[in-house]
Amino acid sequence: MTAYNREEYIAEAIESVLASTFKDFELVIVDDCSSDNTVEIARRYTSDPRVQLYLNEKNLGDYPNRNRAASLGRGKYLKYVDADDLIYPHGLVLMVETMERFPDVALGLSMPQDARRPYPYQLSPKEAYCSHFLNGHHVFSKSPLTTIIRSDVLRTLGGFVADEGPRGDYATWLLIAARYPIVLMPDGIVWWRAHPKQESRYREKSKAEDISRQYLLTRAALDGECCPLPWAEQAAALCRLERGHVRSILRLALSGSPAVAWDVFRSSGLSPSSLARAFQGV
Repeated sequence: MTAYNREEYIAEAIESVLASTFKDFELVIVDDCSSDNTVEIARRYTSDPRVQLYLNEKNLGDYPNRNRAASLGRGKYLKYVDADDLIYPHGLVLMVETMERFPDVALGLSMPQDARRPYPYQLSPKEAYCSHFLNGHHVFSKSPLTTIIRSDVLRTLGGFVADEGPRGDYATWLLIAARYPIVLMPDGIVWWRAHPKQESRYREKSKAEDISRQYLLTRAALDGECCPLPWAEQAAALCRLERGHVRSILRLALSGSPAVAWDVFRSSGLSPSSLARAFQGV
């Protein structure tokens, strides 16, 4: 649990973890130099031997702090519950039992209902990339709150891709899924709180950069030598990616944000011919 100025919510977050029906866990809380009463509230729970509180000497930011928390954990799996969110009592046991049932997987993701087959089920790297990039299942569009990660795998990869800012989770899932099987499991495990102070609210200030980074990250994953897709599927995924990105730019321009649309287009490294291909549906 990473925390920064979450005095309104952190008690509920901690209590949700302590209420888990799965009891064999350690709760590692790492405060990132909060200026409110977050630390004082968290300290009340350290009488429980499973709760460990660490204070950063300087503010690290979101994903560097997640990496510090991961380095302090000793368990087989890492499960993030942000200091403004909750995990349901059954959430941890469902996730751990699913990972144990599929011992080869490196990442478990909680997903909305899949009408095609029941959860849980395992996906190979090729199947995971096909599911996300060609079948519209949005496998990698999940936050750390809705995932469980094998600790050894995250450490082997060097932790979250922290220099990708708010896209650090997406970049990390792409890396993991290109190399290891993953497992999909039902949702209803956690509760994400919407409130005015959360980081996603601030992303509007850098909307162009955020959209461009996601596109460039995805293109690099699909173009890279570690991409698990065969050539034909790789080419189809790249084509679909470019078409969808250009159409997003056009929607921005037509919805009253032409300056943002231009910034996205310019920073994405696209050519004017990309616009023509998108219009033609190629």
